[in-house]
Amino acid sequence: MKKIQTPAFLNNLYRDMRDRRLLLPALALIFALIAVPVALSSSSATTAPPPAPAAAGGSARDAATSPAVLTEQLGVTNYRKRLEQIKSKNPFRMHFTSLPKSAKLGTISSGATSSTATTIAGTGSSPESLSAASTVPATGGSTAPTGSTTPSAPSSEPPNETPKPTTEVIQRRIDVKVGPQGDLQKRTGVKQLNMLPSSSTPVIAFLGTNEGGNRAFFLVSTDVTAVTGDGACLTTTPSCQFLTLKEGQVESFDYAPDTLTYRLKLLAIKDVVVSKTHG
Repeated sequence: MKKIQTPAFLNNLYRDMRDRRLLLPALALIFALIAVPVALSSSSATTAPPPAPAAAGGSARDAATSPAVLTEQLGVTNYRKRLEQIKSKNPFRMHFTSLPKSAKLGTISSGATSSTATTIAGTGSSPESLSAASTVPATGGSTAPTGSTTPSAPSSEPPNETPKPTTEVIQRRIDVKVGPQGDLQKRTGVKQLNMLPSSSTPVIAFLGTNEGGNRAFFLVSTDVTAVTGDGACLTTTPSCQFLTLKEGQVESFDYAPDTLTYRLKLLAIKDVVVSKTHG
């Protein structure tokens, strides 16, 4: 007898559902899919609608021909027709655009004080049309139009002008006394990179100041053999190359080319405006 083999797809499906324990939920779902439609069809076939009660005091013919649903007749279902009734009360619409044809202008004057008024003397005019007119009284026999302004005299005061900004360029300068020992010369406004005491005898050069403006930095020439005084040397080499001084401090330098000793005293560190621009 030939053995029937199950397809590999069904074997794999069965093993997966068995391993994941889904066989019982799958069988319950299949049973529900079959049983629920059968139960619903049998219940709808056995249940019949109850007979409609006959109208009291009426014949069977009237009960059969009477309508089951009564419709209510509405008056106006178009919203535009309903809104037509309140268009005249719209507060955003201009109701009075011109004077009525029956209106006319009249002038009323008195003996002591003359006044001119614009009035509406129309006959048969409605109160709404009369409220659209305006009355402009004027005293002293003169009539001024509504909304007119009287020109004011020109002011003699000049208009307020916004001050223009000023840009200033500020640089640091120093005042020193420098020269051979016993013959110091005062120099004011020494700029950065200036040689001291002169360009022909460049013993030291002014480099600049710190941010606070309380110390000045100098570059010492390589021809200087010894540096002594109140200043602080910024290098650890045997010969001092960079020197810093405060106001009032004095430093001495032995200069080899002419075998003289030069002295430097820092008098002041100040800010100088070198240029100014307006606007």
